[in-house]
Amino acid sequence: MEIPVQDDEETVLPQSFTGDTRPTLLIVEDDRRVGEYLFRMISTLGYRIDIAESFESALSKAHKNPPDNAIVDERIPGGHGTSLIRPFRDLNTNMRIFLCTAYPSIAHTVEAMRLGATDYLSKPITPEQLSAAFAPNAAPSASEDELTPTTKERRMFSLARARWEYINMVLNNCDGNVASAARHLGIHRQSLQRMLKKVPPVD
Repeated sequence: MEIPVQDDEETVLPQSFTGDTRPTLLIVEDDRRVGEYLFRMISTLGYRIDIAESFESALSKAHKNPPDNAIVDERIPGGHGTSLIRPFRDLNTNMRIFLCTAYPSIAHTVEAMRLGATDYLSKPITPEQLSAAFAPNAAPSASEDELTPTTKERRMFSLARARWEYINMVLNNCDGNVASAARHLGIHRQSLQRMLKKVPPVD
């Protein structure tokens, strides 16, 4: 996927074409709006970014230029994001892999981390989440071996609570209009309605 750039912006090229030493990131996301949002936000943090819109494209791009980091949507054409974790990890054992989903569960989180994921990014992804994960001074996430089941559960509930509060902030800014809030969040109105029916997570 090619991202349109303005004349005063740097064109993103594959690593083999440049002497660029910035950390690399592969975004695996089939929703073009979300992909462009992630590209714009993270590129300001000093990363060189490529985007894949399907399972096969992600594997192909990773094999050609194994990235330092990856953001992988769980639901992508041709497969599941969790099925990319081990192939990515085999290509670069130090790769940080962030799995994205709008419906995280503790069981799924533990399984993803067992496979080698670094952490979750809970949709809708906020600028604060991206900054915490990708800012130059961001602390590396604990490895799977360093995480106790209790720590994993707390992390998952913390992410769920942050997502809940962000959704309701957007809804409030839209004067309670669900359709308008869904457009701002980049999700379907029915998905937002299902989220709002759930009991708020408690830390």
